[in-house]
Amino acid sequence: MEHRWKTAARRGRLAVLVLGTLIFHASRGGAVEWNLREFGCSYRLDDDTGWAELPSSSFDPSVRFAALRTDQKISVALTVKSLPGKAKVGPMFVKAFEDGMLRGNVRKLSGRYMTFADVPAYEVVAEGPVENSVMRVHCRTFMANGHIYALSVYSYDMVPEDAELEKLFSGYSWLSPPVVGGSGPNVRLILLAGAAAAVLVLVASIIAAVLALKKK
Repeated sequence: MEHRWKTAARRGRLAVLVLGTLIFHASRGGAVEWNLREFGCSYRLDDDTGWAELPSSSFDPSVRFAALRTDQKISVALTVKSLPGKAKVGPMFVKAFEDGMLRGNVRKLSGRYMTFADVPAYEVVAEGPVENSVMRVHCRTFMANGHIYALSVYSYDMVPEDAELEKLFSGYSWLSPPVVGGSGPNVRLILLAGAAAAVLVLVASIIAAVLALKKK
């Protein structure tokens, strides 16, 4: 997987080299907010260190926003994919999601069921080698409104404190009460795995952004 991340990073580098001139409009500190009405949710960053929004053209279409903290150590992103059918966050869900995410040299550190934003969710923590360092991903995935959501915090060459992680995850909220699907296993597992893969592939674009900024 390391070579896959590097290859994808090289492919995305040309796109993200524009960061120096395009993204710092969002990096002056204070709050940054995304209202995703079509998915019934919003996300708000409250951090005086400042954040830079990464250009959406660099990512898989399922990535609804991605931002890189200006110290280049932490990124946060939300992916949303349509997921027709009824499903619950249970063993089948977890297996399909992890099969899509844990590939190559990416290894699982932990996983747990939880309630997040008032809906059933699953959190997986994984890491993999990147360049001469390590990228760690904390991903919380859940289903509502006919979609699968994955809110992820990526840390580059550092391990965030629990309080810092929770502050980042707490920026997520619903714009209206979510509609949670049924309890049956009728879910297109290939789409679920694809959603997980999008979380993983996003790493490449973030790496490319970090490398591009470091060269400036």
